[in-house]
Amino acid sequence: MKAERRLERAEEDVRAANRIAQALITGASGDPDRWRGTGHGRWGTAQLVHHLSMTGTAVLDGLRVVAASGALTRPRARSPRQAATLKALMLTWHLPADLRPLPGTDPDAVVLPARDLARQHTEWTAGFVALLRSNTVGFLEHVRWSHPRYGDLDALEWARFLRIYFRKNELRSPVDGGG
Repeated sequence: MKAERRLERAEEDVRAANRIAQALITGASGDPDRWRGTGHGRWGTAQLVHHLSMTGTAVLDGLRVVAASGALTRPRARSPRQAATLKALMLTWHLPADLRPLPGTDPDAVVLPARDLARQHTEWTAGFVALLRSNTVGFLEHVRWSHPRYGDLDALEWARFLRIYFRKNELRSPVDGGG
């Protein structure tokens, strides 16, 4: 795939993840039961969207740190099993049921207002798009941050991963009655 097209796809992935979050906010913010959740060990939509915001922000922050230090010159830290699992994920968009959230992305019992969550998603999205637009594909392929299950993902892979992860959570959200 041409470099320009890869960047366009990564930007579209990040924007699609943001649209999913914004749709979740719009779909549930007027319904207190959906917004706050049941309190029975399940996140309400506000907590889910907060978790997604924390995830997008954590990924962006990790990538920014690496980018500011310069592209990594070491080989990817990814086992053959991780590589095969990631390739299957990218092709099928099927995340394993036992995939745990990234460390530090549990919103606990925090329920933020819809406008604050919408703003958080807009901010991390704008930051990620700026990272993509201000660097070349060659550089971004060496801006890698490790996922606990899949090993090193570069900025372009993280963009696709976020879209898939947000989509999975949209389908499981309390808004749609999923679980």
